Amino acid sequence: MAATPLPHSGVSVDLTKSQHSRRLPGALREDALRVVVTRDGRFYLGNQGVAPEELPGHIRVGIGGGGEARVYILADARVQYGEVKMVLDQIRLAGVENVGFLTEIVRPP
Repeated sequence: MAATPLPHSGVSVDLTKSQHSRRLPGALREDALRVVVTRDGRFYLGNQGVAPEELPGHIRVGIGGGGEARVYILADARVQYGEVKMVLDQIRLAGVENVGFLTEIVRPP
């Protein structure tokens, strides 16, 4: 898991909180592939809504365009695990093994 501040993408999620994260500055790149999973199970690549089965094609295009061969997942803390697993499966189908989960940093008291 990793956390980093992100520019507003237009898609609202309450990220999982983590005390033991590390920064992933690549997530801030303009061409970073960020998949958002909302509380109600909708999927976005950046701020564009996408069906799960469309993710592999979009990811391949993003990587082929010179993007980093890594996908960052922003999953709402209340989303069901099955939805996140579905995204992971689709990312793997695109041939990407390098995945980062973005979280909100919480400092210990």
